[in-house]
Amino acid sequence: MQFFPEIIPLFEARLYLNERFSGFRTSAIIKHFEPKKELMSFKKWTCFCRIAEIQRELDELIPADELMKRYFMPLKTKTDLPGDRSLTLGGLLLSLPPTLDCPIDYDDLVAYCANAPQQDLMDAYFFNSIAPFFKDKCEFDSVNMAKIVSSVNEILVDTEDKWAIIDCISNPCEHLERLRPLVIEVMKQIKEKSKEFSDFIVEEMQSLCGDSTFPAKLGEVIRREVKQKDVANAKVYTSLFSFNGVDMTYESDSFAFNRIIIGIYINTLIELIGKNNSPAPHLNMLKILSDPNRFNILHELCHRQSYGQELADKFGGARSAIYYHLEKLLGYGLIDLEMTEYRMLYTMNKQAVYDKMNAIRDYLLDGWKPGDTSAETEKTAEENPKINA
Repeated sequence: MQFFPEIIPLFEARLYLNERFSGFRTSAIIKHFEPKKELMSFKKWTCFCRIAEIQRELDELIPADELMKRYFMPLKTKTDLPGDRSLTLGGLLLSLPPTLDCPIDYDDLVAYCANAPQQDLMDAYFFNSIAPFFKDKCEFDSVNMAKIVSSVNEILVDTEDKWAIIDCISNPCEHLERLRPLVIEVMKQIKEKSKEFSDFIVEEMQSLCGDSTFPAKLGEVIRREVKQKDVANAKVYTSLFSFNGVDMTYESDSFAFNRIIIGIYINTLIELIGKNNSPAPHLNMLKILSDPNRFNILHELCHRQSYGQELADKFGGARSAIYYHLEKLLGYGLIDLEMTEYRMLYTMNKQAVYDKMNAIRDYLLDGWKPGDTSAETEKTAEENPKINA
């Protein structure tokens, strides 16, 4: 595994522009991350706030014009993407090709699109931007323009957007040339402003990427088991604007990673969760389980495996809704996924459910157990000395 202590300007530019008109970027949500002072150093919190400030500075330096709005305003979709993501024309065009080594410059991306086989381009655009709307990946063994047209028609609301996204996939170089001045300027500004984070990036990423602990830490973040062999040949980069996200590219014909881009907040997030002094992970878990459909699906998977269509038939919901719930449960490690040749099978991860429910109980009760009445009385007396007066 190789660690590269620098950002990828093209990746950061894509993130910044793709979220420019979104409410999900760091500058909008940073206040929700603010920790207790005893859990995070002032230096770290200052750096995170500075990242949010840079996004606001870029907004002023690069005013939104009609070109930016057309390519980076979120397209109107009939269903939402999993997570806080948006589908934009520019985000599709600026996706990093999995076969190109980083750092990728803008000319590298244009050259790739000009020379890559049309099938490779269709596959890349489809699986990066369109397929996430469809949870049943088994339907996507082959991608052709007819499949893209029917899928775009299914997910997008406006006819103009449908033709625009098809044209971007068919003629990417033409659109990339239109975007060139905008993206180059954003990359230039980000590259310059990121210099002030050089030491901080090295410090954070070296702490996270120790050879012996990195797979376990990465697995904790993406909530799936990661083994040393999975990351042995990976190139690891950091990201300022991804913040608390992880972007991974797999080697061909393998589940091993060849590129991992990790948000700068990830290491601190792991530390905060590990200290277990924050209610955030417990509140998120309760929110996940508060949906009755999700709760019933989890219970159904306690003793047997099942798949999306079977669960949809049992609970009477749309298959897309069922897969949305399954992805939420999978994301929090409450269920496991086994991929077979024909379908994706899900079952409850009983140990994870048991551990997480116990963690919520212990947090609410501060570790109290039946029989601890005397200890609790002593603690109350210490906190309220007037009781003994």
